[in-house]
Amino acid sequence: MKLKVLSVLTFLFVSSYSQVQPSWLSVLPQSRDYIYAVGVSSPYFYPETTKAKAIEDAIFEIARTIEVGVSVKQINWFEDTGSLFSGISHFKEEYEEEIDTLLMSLIKENFELVSQWQEPKSKILYVLVRVPVKVISSDTSYSIPEELTYDPALAEVSSVGGKPPSWIYKVPVSDVAIYAVGGADRHFDPAETRKKAIQNARAELSRIVSLRIQNLLDNWSYGNKVFELGYSMRVSRTVSQAKLRGSQIVGFWIDPKTGANYALARMYRKGLIAQVRQMTANVIKQNPPENKQGKPIEELLNEALQQLDRELEKLNKK
Repeated sequence: MKLKVLSVLTFLFVSSYSQVQPSWLSVLPQSRDYIYAVGVSSPYFYPETTKAKAIEDAIFEIARTIEVGVSVKQINWFEDTGSLFSGISHFKEEYEEEIDTLLMSLIKENFELVSQWQEPKSKILYVLVRVPVKVISSDTSYSIPEELTYDPALAEVSSVGGKPPSWIYKVPVSDVAIYAVGGADRHFDPAETRKKAIQNARAELSRIVSLRIQNLLDNWSYGNKVFELGYSMRVSRTVSQAKLRGSQIVGFWIDPKTGANYALARMYRKGLIAQVRQMTANVIKQNPPENKQGKPIEELLNEALQQLDRELEKLNKK
């Protein structure tokens, strides 16, 4: 037993001071039994504080993986320049996030520290943390699908020490998930650079997913025989602007030459379809249409959702 513990500690020590970024930072490990996440912290005076901050960040990332609301809002406004017919349209993007505090507490009670690595130049500390799937599934209302813990497409992604991972040049194409890459130029605080890259990856994923959902819902609006077009379009716009949950950061890379950071985010398709279907049902129930057919609202809802299901099946295609 002592030899086993010593070997693990030795591995962690070597990993902590290696010049080469570890593979678990470039491509997140996958397991059907655990959910993994990477945390990061800038150096503090006391090493224990640095480690605690990095672990806390990883715990937040696991919570984001399981239950997170992500949205990108585009805000337009008109600026009067003095002319009756002149003006400038401005666009601003906002990144928003929500995390379940009860879920956070559960993760804190059950996480495991797997490995750690300290970047030689900046002394930024990275940690690899995991939490058992069975703990989350049994003690909360969250159901962890297999797609969230293992994707064959991600398993094929290569990461050779010192070289950029393959997802930098080619975003993974998967049967079970949608992927997006975000980047950020070097910031004076490397931890902030990482956070910005992750936010950009999630924002890019949100844009990709929202556009696809809006197109599918618009097709449903024009094609469904249950509701009038005006009502269907209002439902479509409401749902397409809603928050989507379950994005996960599954890859991260630091360019050793420029200091730029890159992050790989994903959202699995089945969860996305279930969310859109449920949100559509909620919108219709909360804002029922004028019923000119004389049918019960539940019957109309079922007919509309059956037609929507045919459109949403397209999300299962690459």
